[in-house]
Amino acid sequence: MVRVGIDYRPALFSRSGIARSVRELALALAQTNATELELFAHGYQRPQQDELALAQASHGPALHRSRLPGRSLALLARVGIDASRLVATRRREPIALFHWTDYVYPPVRDCLPVTMTVHDVAFREDPSHHGEAASARLAARFEAALGRAAAVVCPTEATAARLRTAWPDAPAATVIPFGVDHVRRFLETAAPQASATHGRALAQRLLGVDEPYLIAVGTIEPRKNHRCLLDALDVLAKNGRRIPLLVVGAPGWLCEDVVARLREKARHPLRWLETADDATTFALVAGARCLLYPSKHEGFGFPPLEALECGVPAIVGPCSALMETCGDAGFRVDADDCEALAAAIVTLFDDDDLRRDKLEHWALRRPRFTWRACAQAHSAFWEKHA
Repeated sequence: MVRVGIDYRPALFSRSGIARSVRELALALAQTNATELELFAHGYQRPQQDELALAQASHGPALHRSRLPGRSLALLARVGIDASRLVATRRREPIALFHWTDYVYPPVRDCLPVTMTVHDVAFREDPSHHGEAASARLAARFEAALGRAAAVVCPTEATAARLRTAWPDAPAATVIPFGVDHVRRFLETAAPQASATHGRALAQRLLGVDEPYLIAVGTIEPRKNHRCLLDALDVLAKNGRRIPLLVVGAPGWLCEDVVARLREKARHPLRWLETADDATTFALVAGARCLLYPSKHEGFGFPPLEALECGVPAIVGPCSALMETCGDAGFRVDADDCEALAAAIVTLFDDDDLRRDKLEHWALRRPRFTWRACAQAHSAFWEKHA
């Protein structure tokens, strides 16, 4: 059995899709016992306490955590204290491989194999998603990591194809889809807190109206396309259809105009939650009429799949990753056309037969996305490259 070090930091410091992928993969690996894990969790930033408690309970001494500043890692590596040393103890065997999970890469000594997950390459394909300067820095850091990696994992064929196009000399990617069955775990074990009934009651308090509502989940940043989403709701409100909207997601980057709109009085009932734990988020999603996710670029795209798992249909952008993951279960719409999005909202909101059809398509697709399969595939991948 191979012993692998994993950069676990995203799981402690964020509620993003990358954080989800790291957290759930580590849990599934711990349950399958196919790989021995050492979790690199050092960082000066204060972790989310619920996620830290979960990690400590689930992984025990395999979680290596201190308030070591990230900017000190390069200096420590120069004196021989790299990431592999920072997940080592006298009572545990050294790791055979280190896996990078995010776009910030803790230094690893040259003699140790490194693998990495490539979630997406949006920063290369459209620098406006991150800003020109930030995209250039991210691309330079990514290229250096890619040159160091022995092998790469992508969560979709779409991301693997985009990686090959942008970096033809990159290692061939192994495609391992993420799971979505964590949603069912919350809905079944956290009831009634994570029930649709609880979600609707909470939404009524937040929105101030007792009406069916829409929900959007995701970081507020350009490619998630909240601007078009808000424009579409304004179009409907001007035409006399005031549909309540809940937005759940932390402010990200290049989002000042959207944040201002989320905080000002809208033509329709609107409430923005900058943060919410999983139980609250899934309850609100489960209680919604449909989820809006007109994203322009994704590597995998958790929110629409999580909504479908909650029994809630989703409107999605036409990017290739969402077409691959959602298939016919997603209601696709032009992500740049707010009028088309407004029409799609009305259609899916009102047409119960269409809603049932989308959920029936998801029932056929659901078995493709389990964390157990994801963990087993990663174990085999690491055994091959250690």
